[in-house]
Amino acid sequence: MNKAGYKKLACGSFTCSMQLNNPSVVIDEQYVENIPEKYLIPQEPKIDKKLMLEDLKNGVVLPELDGIAHLERTESIRIR
Repeated sequence: MNKAGYKKLACGSFTCSMQLNNPSVVIDEQYVENIPEKYLIPQEPKIDKKLMLEDLKNGVVLPELDGIAHLERTESIRIR
């Protein structure tokens, strides 16, 4: 829409319009190690559920996961 010069466009039963979003912080990756301590958030270790899912799907037997994690399949309705 910007390239065509439109800020607002009526499209049948709806209208498309451009708006400015709230400002967001963009960090240059080359300066990440220079970020002051006050802007860093300490975090607890996170569980890598993607890796766990891969291992469980591939039948990797891990005694340490016995009784802790398992695969479960649910259903949902999809409307298109």
